[in-house]
Amino acid sequence: MQEDTKKPQLDFVGIGFTKCGSTWIYKLLEEHPEICMSKTKETNFFANYDLVAEPRKLKYFEEFFPRDCGDRIKGEFSPMYIARDIALKNLVEHYPKVKFLVILRNPVEKRISEVMYNYRLKSDVEKLDLDRVIQERFRDKPEQKTYSPRLAEWLQAFPSENFHIMILEEFARDPYNKISELYDFLGVDNSFRPQVAEQKANTAHGFRHPKLQKRLRNAHKRVKRHPRLAKALKSVSRPLKLKQRIMAWNKKQFRRPQVSTETKRILLDLHRKDIEELEKLLNKDLSIWKNSL
Repeated sequence: MQEDTKKPQLDFVGIGFTKCGSTWIYKLLEEHPEICMSKTKETNFFANYDLVAEPRKLKYFEEFFPRDCGDRIKGEFSPMYIARDIALKNLVEHYPKVKFLVILRNPVEKRISEVMYNYRLKSDVEKLDLDRVIQERFRDKPEQKTYSPRLAEWLQAFPSENFHIMILEEFARDPYNKISELYDFLGVDNSFRPQVAEQKANTAHGFRHPKLQKRLRNAHKRVKRHPRLAKALKSVSRPLKLKQRIMAWNKKQFRRPQVSTETKRILLDLHRKDIEELEKLLNKDLSIWKNSL
């Protein structure tokens, strides 16, 4: 494909996975003075349009970035991309030389986090019996393929040197060296030390009023279907930061309910084959997951 010099600049993109610490990685990138990140973490742009059939829509990607990026490298992080064939097709077509960031997490902890996330809008998560919910959902289920099949598809479509694979647990053990490796991969100053480096990724949180949060989210989805209305509401609410204020007030952090070793073993057994296939795919020892119980 011939390079189109009019395409919006895109130097790197985070493509996966969900509930693996991508918000923390986004903040590490956002803080670096040589990096210009999208204004919102998840643009989901390449998953929302068929840019092969309608390449003219690619110009709208610029709207997700600040206007003062200058000569900084540009990137975004939408962890849903890894599971979307359309995102893969769009990036193969328009950005064959782009760099990719992938963050992985112990699948046991990822599953627990997903269950908690799914219940945040239904009930008080602090009172949730996680053992019961997880065992009812996953006991006697077939093996789960969380990482290896999707990642293999992307590694087949792009050169392996385009990818920087990160393990969340390794970041927790040695944050500054891992952050330095991330910056080095992107070609920016790897001696920079971001303030968010010491913050915990994936801090558990719920809502004071789950039903209020659910209504806000549903209202937001409905408004997005009407671009003119969405634009008008933004012009009113953005200066006052109404949405951010309401969400900040309604959000509360809490200590995650304990999950038994038995429950974690059920989850680990379900994902063991996926972990082994991932080890072969990445040529990497993942004992940090297999010996986590």
